[in-house]
Amino acid sequence: MDYQFLLGRSFRIQDVIYTASALGRADGVAIVRATAEVDGEPVMNTFPAQVIVGHLLCDEEIELKEVSFAL
Repeated sequence: MDYQFLLGRSFRIQDVIYTASALGRADGVAIVRATAEVDGEPVMNTFPAQVIVGHLLCDEEIELKEVSFAL
């Protein structure tokens, strides 16, 4: 799978919001290098790309509409 779409996207893991900054491979597994700020200090971690997909922050607006089932 091509994980290029993750670059620049934000995701949350353990109440820390990271931003994906680079892609790579380690032992045949796609990995994402990500940066965040924790207690005012910059941190960098790597995560399996497959895990990141499930933790992406959604920036879509959801519009709720009133539905009528009357005929």
